[in-house]
Amino acid sequence: MIAKYRTIPIEILIFDAITRRLPDHHPRKSEFHSKLIRSKAGYKGEIEVDYFLSLFPDDDLTIFQYLRLPHKNGYFQIDTLIISQWFMVIIESKNLAGTIEIDHELDQLLQTYDGTERGYNNPILQAEIQSAHLKKWLIKHQLPLPPLETFVTISNPQTIIKNPTNNKVVSYRTCRAARIPFKIATLKTQLNKEVYTKKDIKKVTRLLSKQHVPFVPDPKAMDIPSDIITGVQCP
Repeated sequence: MIAKYRTIPIEILIFDAITRRLPDHHPRKSEFHSKLIRSKAGYKGEIEVDYFLSLFPDDDLTIFQYLRLPHKNGYFQIDTLIISQWFMVIIESKNLAGTIEIDHELDQLLQTYDGTERGYNNPILQAEIQSAHLKKWLIKHQLPLPPLETFVTISNPQTIIKNPTNNKVVSYRTCRAARIPFKIATLKTQLNKEVYTKKDIKKVTRLLSKQHVPFVPDPKAMDIPSDIITGVQCP
């Protein structure tokens, strides 16, 4: 069951509008075009997971396609959350081209693309942080703590994934988006101690839905150019 469907992030719509409303010669047009491309790539990675899960519908699973929950003075967000009577699963989605290497010891992801190497945060650590926040959220609301698994999905099938040290955590936690339904099926055979009744799941689902706060970008933080073209554009 899909408890919450994924929608196009508002920042994509904003970056798209800004890019269309800046003239080609504007010095910052390429900046916002790059932001638009990155945002679209991230969204595509998330909907790839949605697609592969939809190929194997499972009445035992309740799925939230993106969650953003209060945490202290801020929020934490989860790309995909799967809830069952036996466990929960957090999925962190990545859509990176070229070759990637996850260094779990130094907590970094290295991407090599078109001869350029870039570093990113370790997505496995990102998912672990989300898991820690979710556990605190469950405790705060006096809900049982089920086994909580985390996975990082790589959606681009042409991306080369390297794990040169054969780190077992990287091997287990990282997979192609198409592998996720099979990961879930394996968990169902391994973690079969019921933690939630169906009534409990309905309660958790209602509470998560109620506390979800969609992300709304701050226009000031986005530093939108003041000389952007205004008015109604022709289709």
